[in-house]
Amino acid sequence: MRNKLLATVCALLLAGGIAQAGPISADKARTEAATFLAHQQGAGGPNRVKAVQATLKLAYSAVTKSQSQDAAYYVFNKGA
Repeated sequence: MRNKLLATVCALLLAGGIAQAGPISADKARTEAATFLAHQQGAGGPNRVKAVQATLKLAYSAVTKSQSQDAAYYVFNKGA
């Protein structure tokens, strides 16, 4: 029982260290969103990603509590 608990705690600590992410720009977020949407639509080639990316418009970006320039997340609207 004690070994299982120790192994679980170690696994959680390791996973927590790996799961941290850094800030990205709005352009990088738009590219990631376009890639995701293109693959969801079944055609993920570079031309399709660029076409989808052109239709995405930044609707909202939430700043962190420290009000730094790094956004906590971005929201995009997909146009026609």
